[in-house]
Amino acid sequence: MKNSGILTIVFISLLLLNIIDVSAQAKQESFRTSQRQVQISELASREIQILLPGPMQATIYSDGETTSKELNYNLLFDLFFTTDRRGNQEWVSPSETDSIKIDSYLFVLLPEDGYFEKITDTTFLPLHRKHTIDIFSEYVSVGAYGTTDQTASIEIARSFSSRDVDDMASHAALSVSNPGGQEMRISLTRTSDFHILQDGVPIKIHNRRALTSAFSDHRGDLRRFVRRNDIDFNNEDDLIMVIEYLETLNE
Repeated sequence: MKNSGILTIVFISLLLLNIIDVSAQAKQESFRTSQRQVQISELASREIQILLPGPMQATIYSDGETTSKELNYNLLFDLFFTTDRRGNQEWVSPSETDSIKIDSYLFVLLPEDGYFEKITDTTFLPLHRKHTIDIFSEYVSVGAYGTTDQTASIEIARSFSSRDVDDMASHAALSVSNPGGQEMRISLTRTSDFHILQDGVPIKIHNRRALTSAFSDHRGDLRRFVRRNDIDFNNEDDLIMVIEYLETLNE
């Protein structure tokens, strides 16, 4: 019985360590449809939409007060939610949230940009990670000999504002309009990108060009540093090293 309890604790610990597997490749899925109004959230799988493997105990911080709830995070809507016994979802209002902590992960809300996972707590260029889903859609027509031809990409119409959860009607859908009823392919890719927060504004740092563009005053030094240290822009420790180097350049 004692050994069983130990195994349970070990299992839970391993689960918590792998809540957000940033080292894994981005999850992808695609589907075809001829619907005239395509509701992405209805057709996309739960596995790609939801960040955590299941609801987890979370602490919500708001204006110096805290509340505890079991939460999960919907990447399509960029919103945390609770689930009642019937499986119905209730969004956590961003207007009543400063940040949310789940295990050792802290998600801070940037009012104009949504939730970001906080990586470093430094006052100088803090590092954050944004979990999101990239959406690409295209019409697919039947070409010669039954093969499929792809046409130009379709613009995605996001029919809601994730910053105004109090108006629940605005969260009715994340949709693609297809008035002609043509067959289309919609592809979803789940990504995690690092951002440096500069003067409260998140700057996506996904390659050397983005880094040197954001800090053009140190372009040459940064190029040499990235090349000399073989910086991997998908690696958290490497990005922290870049920030520490930037701090020395600004002393």
